Amino acid sequence: MDAVLAIAAVAAAAGTFVIRVPKVRAALALIALALIPVMLAVELWDTSSLDPLRERPAPALFGVALGVMAMAGLAYAFDKRSWLFAPLAVAALPFRIPVDTGGETANLLLPLYFVIGAGVMAYAWSYLSGQREGPEDPPGATESAVLLLLALYAVQAAYSTDFEVALKNMAFFYVPFALMLRLFTAVRWNRETIVRCFGVLVGLALLFAAIGYFEYATKELLLNPKVIAQNQFSSFFRVNSLFFDPSIYGRFLALVMLLVLALMLWSSSKRT
Repeated sequence: MDAVLAIAAVAAAAGTFVIRVPKVRAALALIALALIPVMLAVELWDTSSLDPLRERPAPALFGVALGVMAMAGLAYAFDKRSWLFAPLAVAALPFRIPVDTGGETANLLLPLYFVIGAGVMAYAWSYLSGQREGPEDPPGATESAVLLLLALYAVQAAYSTDFEVALKNMAFFYVPFALMLRLFTAVRWNRETIVRCFGVLVGLALLFAAIGYFEYATKELLLNPKVIAQNQFSSFFRVNSLFFDPSIYGRFLALVMLLVLALMLWSSSKRT
């Protein structure tokens, strides 16, 4: 049953790229979104991760309902101002929220999941309500490679000896990211949208760098006890800003540096 749900979620996400009928494509996006929590719940129901849901279902379901309502509110904002999705998705990319899952702490991309969920709702509504019509461009080379990866991973996961890990990868990464790619390919990438996303990334990088400098100056870290302990026995002091992992912090700054460097190299303005 778990494998069937996982393959169905991947198939629905892939269908949003290859199906040419707009309303069917919109419905498949909603199905893929809905199957993510369903397949997690089915797989993890008997584990300690879902103890709060089994022991106190009413508060848990109330919290889920509030989250869905908030997501619907953001979807309404996306529907009225479609340009909001891309910069908000970019802004949510770096942030992970620690969540206690039955004695273990998982750092989940909750802000990004929230934005993706709202984006899928707005995307589906725009077609199901008739606001948008007509087929979109067929998947290009990048999208086709992603779809092939998704299909291969889902099929191999079905006979994996550690299916729980494979399912978590699909639920937390592959299916949501495929839906995000679907939403990004539907965005009208004009100059204004690109400038907004670029500005968000640079602003975040400056904020994270400032916090990193503060941590280095005070020799105090805000997150990750393991890194704090390791710094006590190292000849150098690592900082991680608002990231849990110093390496991911460095990757994010390197990514923004490359974008800034590209702007500097290709801009005809000496002032830039």
